[in-house]
Amino acid sequence: MNAAVQVVGFCAAVLSTAQSWPQVYRVWTRKSAEDISQSWIRFTAAAACLWILYGVSYRAWAMVLADTSILLAVLALNVLKRRYTAGRELRPGVARRGPLRP
Repeated sequence: MNAAVQVVGFCAAVLSTAQSWPQVYRVWTRKSAEDISQSWIRFTAAAACLWILYGVSYRAWAMVLADTSILLAVLALNVLKRRYTAGRELRPGVARRGPLRP
């Protein structure tokens, strides 16, 4: 593969990786993941896994590196979301009931 194409691939990998981790940092420091959709986490994790398999099959290591980092970031977001929403409703718009009054 052309060296220039490899450089472009690694630059894309750096940018793709850089887009995910600030969100992880924000959720971690604010201790809130209410704005993160569980569906988005699932679809992004599935897409990253498929891109990793595709990259491995074509030996596109920049793609494998970037999508592995994205997958790790999404998995971290999933853990943080579950941690910070423990005991709260995961579905928006559903009120929790308080104690029953006689």
